[in-house]
Amino acid sequence: MLRRALGFTLILPPLLAGCGGSGGSSARDFRVLPASVANPSAQAVSADGSVVAGIYFTGPLTIHPAAAVWTNGRELGSSEVSFRSAEAVNGDGSVIVGSGLAAGIGSDVVAVRWTKVSGATQITMPTPTLNSFASGVDDTGTIIVGGESSTTDGVPHAFRWVNGTVTILPALLGETSSQANAVSSEGTVTVGQAGAHAVKWLGTEAPVAL
Repeated sequence: MLRRALGFTLILPPLLAGCGGSGGSSARDFRVLPASVANPSAQAVSADGSVVAGIYFTGPLTIHPAAAVWTNGRELGSSEVSFRSAEAVNGDGSVIVGSGLAAGIGSDVVAVRWTKVSGATQITMPTPTLNSFASGVDDTGTIIVGGESSTTDGVPHAFRWVNGTVTILPALLGETSSQANAVSSEGTVTVGQAGAHAVKWLGTEAPVAL
């Protein structure tokens, strides 16, 4: 099983310039959630503190997910993929990664990369997958790590995405399953799990047990 179940995420950028001032909110305050939102939780923040990613639910039974960019109120998603769970934010908040639902695939979970320019787009794996998720991104937003479960063997594998190209990271000797949970700010070191071991990868080299 992949580590992350599908969650539902809200992006909470700071208030627009001019909303602060005497007696008002500062530039680093965040908008108050609507009354219909339940159980909000912040999960990740950009290096400069300007963008926060978190989870929230809507509806009377708190079962309806939604994602939004609160500076303009639009849903955080696209026609190709619905961005439902944000897990990591790059240094300046311009790239957010996580998981979502791809249009036309039912409930299949797919790894997602979101930018202000392109919106939410699916991170395509090199082989067909049962599901996938993105869990870490470097400062520049050009290196993303996560996990995928292929249709070939159903076993979770860690992956590393660099400027559009996905590499499945090698497994630890004696283990078959793996997943990547985070990547260093410069993108050279990935950490995660392989079998019952905590591991780290240097680039795409074989992992080292910690």
